[in-house]
Amino acid sequence: MRSAARFFLAVALLGCLGHLEAREESPVQVTLELEGGAAYHKTPAVVALVFSNRVEPKLRLEASAFAPETFTILDAKGKPAQRGKSASPAQEALVVDGYGTERRTIDLSAWYPALSRKKNRVWMVSWSHGGLSAGPFRMAIIPPHDPQRDQEAVIETSIGRMTWTLLPGQAPRHVKRFVDLARQGHYDGLTIFRVIPGIQAEGGDPKGDGTGAWETMQLPEISKPNLPMGVGLVGSARQETSMTSDTMFFITLGPSDFMKGFQTFFARVSEGMEVLGKLQGLESKGNTGMRDSYLLLQPVTITHITIR
Repeated sequence: MRSAARFFLAVALLGCLGHLEAREESPVQVTLELEGGAAYHKTPAVVALVFSNRVEPKLRLEASAFAPETFTILDAKGKPAQRGKSASPAQEALVVDGYGTERRTIDLSAWYPALSRKKNRVWMVSWSHGGLSAGPFRMAIIPPHDPQRDQEAVIETSIGRMTWTLLPGQAPRHVKRFVDLARQGHYDGLTIFRVIPGIQAEGGDPKGDGTGAWETMQLPEISKPNLPMGVGLVGSARQETSMTSDTMFFITLGPSDFMKGFQTFFARVSEGMEVLGKLQGLESKGNTGMRDSYLLLQPVTITHITIR
């Protein structure tokens, strides 16, 4: 009797756990992001809702799912954005096939015309409808990248300051993406987390260990043969393929001729080379033969990046 009771109790517990897991794993994943990766001063603020259907039945979202009321937009003080008087643009229903993904872009400026009027203003944007939700995410209104004006990046870190000269002639798309991310404050608080002495230092990973910067990738811009190699080149990190990370970078710490023709470089350290020397003197785990090889025991914090 006791063994039978234990059996039925175990079955009941497994059933409860199964229900708990089902509640944790929503059949629909919704993400809210900036269309084009940035919101520019005095241009429409456009966001994208991405719906990933994890089950076979189709998901139908009526036009009401994309009405102004489904979005919450707050400023840095928690005050709601002011709604304009213009009529709402017409929306259509959206159908997401089983195990499919669909994307719907929304011009928030059509409802909130003041969103991008002030440079460097920050908004928190979220969406919810019918039990689904996404966000909030931080939307900073930044000036658009100008290759003629944006020449340098000043990198403030916990061990000193570096100046990087940007290389739009080598990798214009990567320079623009880096400038946009820096101006949005993306790198503030991230770290330089790995140092391989004489080879490279790595930073800009949201997870801080090299594993969190691969969800979004960029097409490579392999540097041209006329680029002088050596210490202080800043490249966009990549894995086995030539595709590069959206956010993660590396800085060469020694002779780098072996990287020529294989890597995308978008900047060069022009001031603050002593910071690279300090990096090489920091204690790390060394070569463990594992993914955590050469991780710094105390990562270097990037406090702010200024584009000038």
